[in-house]
Formats: sequence, C-alpha cells, structure tokens
Amino acid sequence: TWLQFNAQLLRLTGEARFADELEKTVLNQLFGAQCPDGSGWGYYVQMQGKKPYSSVLDGHCCLSSGPRGVALIPSFALTTDADGVVVNLYDSETAKLTLRDGTPVTITTETQYPSDGRIRFKIKANTSCAVKLRIPSWCENARVLVDGKDTPLKRGTDGYVAVQRDWKKTGQIELNLKLEPRLITGDHKNEGRLAVMYGPLVLTADEALLEKDDPPLKVVGAAAADLHSLDITEEDAPKKSKTWRGAKVFRMNAVVRKPADDKKIGETFPIRLVPFADAGANSNNYKIWLPYT
Repeated sequence: TWLQFNAQLLRLTGEARFADELEKTVLNQLFGAQCPDGSGWGYYVQMQGKKPYSSVLDGHCCLSSGPRGVALIPSFALTTDADGVVVNLYDSETAKLTLRDGTPVTITTETQYPSDGRIRFKIKANTSCAVKLRIPSWCENARVLVDGKDTPLKRGTDGYVAVQRDWKKTGQIELNLKLEPRLITGDHKNEGRLAVMYGPLVLTADEALLEKDDPPLKVVGAAAADLHSLDITEEDAPKKSKTWRGAKVFRMNAVVRKPADDKKIGETFPIRLVPFADAGANSNNYKIWLPYT
C-alpha cells in the first residue's frame, strides 16, 4: 500500500522525494520481508527480533501482497514525462518505453547498485529528448558523464538532473553516486539509540555474523554516536550471507553494555552489519537500533 501511495504521488507531482521513498521501501522493507530463497514472506516485519517468515496462506496476506509489491517495481522504475524519460530506480535492466509523441526509446542499465554507486546507461532513440536521473536526497556528491565526458549538471528543484540531447546515435550516460555511511539518532522510545544507513540501505546487527567469542547481541551497543569513532568499513559478504550479487557487510566498532562471559562493560570490539533485507535470513535475532549512551 505504501508503494502504491508513493507511486501515485510520484506520477502526480514528478518529485524525486517520492521515488526516494519507493527506493527505501523496496530495498529494505519489501525485500526484507521476503525469505531470501523466495519460499515465504514475513507479516509485520519489525526492526528487531526474528523475521516471522511463513509460507502458509492462513490469514497471512503478505504471501500475495509481497509478490504484488515486487510486480509493481517495473511500473515506476523508469517512466516518461513531457520532457522525455525519467529514471527513478537503479538496477541492471533493459527498458523499452514510448514517449508521449509515440517515439520508442530503449535504455539499458548496467550496475551493481546499491553495493556500487556507478551506474551506466545506453540510450537508443530516434529523437531529441531529456533523460532525467534521480539524485537521491542522501547523496551530496554525484558525478555525471555523457559519452565519457564530465558534464556539470545541477539538480533541479524536483530532485533530478536532466541530460538533454539528440539520441539518434546511441548515447551513453554514466552516473556516479557516492555511497557513504551515515547515522540516524533516535528519539522518543529510541532515544539513546542510533541506526546506520549506507546509501539507501538500512544496516542491521545480526547474531549470525557475530564471532564465536563475541558477546550476545542483546548486550551489544554502538561505540559512539559519531562516524569517526564507529570507523565503518565495507567488505564483501561471507558466503553464508551472500544472497545477491555484490552483497556487502559493514564492519563497525561496537561496545559491551552489560557483563557477558569474559567481556567487560565498555570493552570495544568489531561487529559486522548487513542490509536489513539480508538480516535474520536463517531465523537469527537481529537489531537495527543500537544503544550508544
């Protein structure tokens, strides 16, 4: 329902903030509710605990709503407007669209986004039109190359940059989005806790990635509420956590908050975070909000 709502707002307004919401929902909550092997879906998937996967249709509408959500993605990933083509989501694909004057356009996208910020497009159209690329609200540094040349472009008030040219000869665009970790500090019942995001991905502590000598997840906290102290670095996901091409895990400094085994309160140690879509895949406990005070 949230996808449908934001897709309609995007269609009515043409504002990238609604596409940002679609991306965040698809990459985190929608895929986070699906069992990685596709066998089941979780109903009311929370931000900590265990994912309630089920494959039995017994008062469990997510078994139909989840696939409907996935099926909606192509309807808003690439669209058209009065100026040309609008690229809202980034994934490897080939899209065949029709402009409002009836001219066909083919766009082929190559990328490993969201694990890599490099996105390449090949555009084939027998016309001159704009290709609008969404610059996510979290991205402060974006670089656009047209046919291999740096092209300074300003993000419009709608949240897109527009590449306007004649595409009668196949053209190429390369978009580079700088992926960086950032912190969200909680309030209300999450006061004193923080969440970590990397680009569009919500990161999650998962007990499956704790080392043998690490304390249990329930006593783990973030070492501090600043990126320098957390020292977040990315690395390739281990085989057991590699459920998609380019999957990453993110190493971060953690701290022991309560006595546990031979660990002392305040002792720091590294943990690895995974995207929420990958967390709890094997009925493990996971947690997004980590205490830091």
